[in-house]
Parts: sequence; C-alpha cells; structure tokens
Amino acid sequence: MKSTARFGGIALILFALAFVATFVLESMRVPLGFEDGDNPEQSVAFIKQHGDIYEASGTLQIFMMVAMTVGTLAIAAILGQPTPSLAIKAITAFGLFAAFAYFLSGALRLAAARPLLFIDSLQHDWGLTAYLIVQMVGVQVFV
Repeated sequence: MKSTARFGGIALILFALAFVATFVLESMRVPLGFEDGDNPEQSVAFIKQHGDIYEASGTLQIFMMVAMTVGTLAIAAILGQPTPSLAIKAITAFGLFAAFAYFLSGALRLAAARPLLFIDSLQHDWGLTAYLIVQMVGVQVFV
C-alpha cells in the first residue's frame, strides 16, 4: 500500500510538471510571432518553423497520459480498500478517460505534423485543409 501511494504521488507530481511544461510550450507561439492559434495559416507556418515545439508538446501529452493513468489507478487502489464504491469506480473511469484524451491529443500532434508539412509542400491550400482536418476531426471529435 505504501509503494502504491508513493508511485501514485510521484506520477501525479510528474503529471503536473508535464502539464506546466506543455502550457509553456503552447504559450511560446505568441512570443515567436504567431498570435492567433485558431488561424490555420499561422498554425501551418508555426509547424513549419517550429515543428519541434509542436512535437515536444505531443510527446509531453503522451507522457501525461502515462502519469495520469498510474496516478488514477493508484488513487483507486488506495481509496477502494477493501471494496471500491460506485463513486470510486466513476472517478477512476473519468481519470482514465481524461488520460486517454491526452493520449489522443499527443498522438495527433506526433502523427500529423510531418504528413501535414508534406501535404503543404505539394500545395499550400492542401496543407491548410489538412491542418483544419486534424483540428476539426482529430482534436474536436476525439478529444
């Protein structure tokens, strides 16, 4: 029980640190000259010039999924002794769902950046459309 609490606590601290790091990465757009995150033209230009920031954010989000999953299951194990209640099960399900949303968001960033840039290199309007598809179908539907 002690090790479960320790692992869960460490996982949730790591989640919080990764969350702050992701927030910092996402807020770097404005100082770099990309004020409007909803503008596909600026977003594609940002990915072209700073794709490493975009992909680092995705990597952190996948790490956040792992940390949140470990933390959620650790808390469920601690609070659910000896038999978990419906509330504990519901909170655990919500935590795992949130972790899965971070996974999808991170996976979209990692999987979409390079193909999007390739499509954009063929024809810029196609690149803008590809970005919008990732945002509307990927982010808005799945996350």
